[in-house]
Parts: sequence; C-alpha cells; structure tokens
Amino acid sequence: MPENSRILWLHRMISEGKYPSLKDFANRFGISIRQAEREVHYLRNVLGAPVVYSRKEKGYRYVVPFELPVLFASLEKKSFREIDKCILLIEQAINQRKMLKVRLKDGSRELFCAYAFYKKKVLGIFESSEDAVILNLGEIKQLQLIGKSFAKPLVLDVRNIIENNCVKYAIVKLNEERNKVFFYDLLEFVKWVINQKNIKIEGPGSIFKELEMLRKRLNNLMEAGEESGKSPTEEQTRRV
Repeated sequence: MPENSRILWLHRMISEGKYPSLKDFANRFGISIRQAEREVHYLRNVLGAPVVYSRKEKGYRYVVPFELPVLFASLEKKSFREIDKCILLIEQAINQRKMLKVRLKDGSRELFCAYAFYKKKVLGIFESSEDAVILNLGEIKQLQLIGKSFAKPLVLDVRNIIENNCVKYAIVKLNEERNKVFFYDLLEFVKWVINQKNIKIEGPGSIFKELEMLRKRLNNLMEAGEESGKSPTEEQTRRV
C-alpha cells in the first residue's frame, strides 16, 4: 500500500529533477519493483500527478510543475489501503472485461461495467442503464469482481472526458463489428473516424445532428475563407 513518506519522497525527487527510477525507489524503501510501480501509478492516477517516464534520463519526471493535494499529508493508512484495493479491482475489471458488483454510499447496489480509470474516477455504465457515468472513488463503498463479461467499447481521450465530466458516444460498425465509441470532443471523434477503414457511423440520431451542424459550420468557414482569400486556421476550425 502507498505510504505517505514514500509518496512524499518520490514527489520530492521528481520535483527536484533527480529522475528517480523504480530501482532507486525500491532500494530506498526496501520494497519490490512491482510495489514501486504501483505507487508511481497511485501518484499519477489517484493524486493526479503529470508523471511520465523519461527514457533519456532513465527515470521519472513531471510534464509540468505539480504540487501534492493539501489534504494528502493527513490521509490515514486505512484510507490508502481501501483506495489501493479499490483501484486494483477496477483495473482488473477493465483489463479482464469483467463486471463489478458495486455498492454505493447511498445504499444502492448495481452491476457496473468499468471502461476507463483516471484521477480517482472511473468511466463506465451500469447494467441497468445505457448511459455512461463517471463514478468518483469516494462514492463507492464496496466492490466485488464477478465472472460476468461485457463488451468493452472504445474510449477516446479519457482524460478530457473525466476532467470535464462530459461524455458523448456514437455507435459504429468497424470491420463488420458493431461497437460504441465514447468521446469528449466531436472533432477528435471525426479525426479518429477518418483514420479508420471499413467504418460506418450507425447512431444515435444526436450524433448525426451534431455532424451535420459541424459540416455546415465548416462550409461557412471555408466560404468565408475563400472570400477573404485565406484558408481557415486550425484554431478557427477548433472553434466550430
């Protein structure tokens, strides 16, 4: 389980530009490489640190400056154990495409299909509903992995979906297989579709309306650009 002192040390080393490796981390605290990996994962996905591995420096670094949450130092070991266990179950469910029996703090119990995990939040869908939801770990009281499988959809840009608490979806037929695609930005979805082969958008009706609106706006933008003798910039295109 993650310990305050280990996470604080790792954060300090990365912040000071010392590029700690998993071996450095494991040797410093007498833990296994696997445990060190889990704690780096905890720093990234639970505490939200923009930590990446630098092949050049052979250690970890922050993409941008980062400060640990103010309440981090006051977290109890019990909280770490509970969160760590919860994360492991969610990741196992995502990787194995197995449903979770979820008990929420409001007392409700449902079967849940977990699709993606980021920053203490999980994107998925309850078996009783067709709408995707974003659950915060704080809402979950109990988790149990069950043997029932589910078809995992495609998820584009999970970071923006979860950070903005906004998820859209489309039903596509890709290589003769029907699937759902969850996304945040319509333009990113369009770019993804363009790069696929043997793909057909099948629904829902709302996605066709959005695509038609986008087409009209792009046409208007192109016409305005032709009149002025200039091509629309990427930023202008993004604003449509």
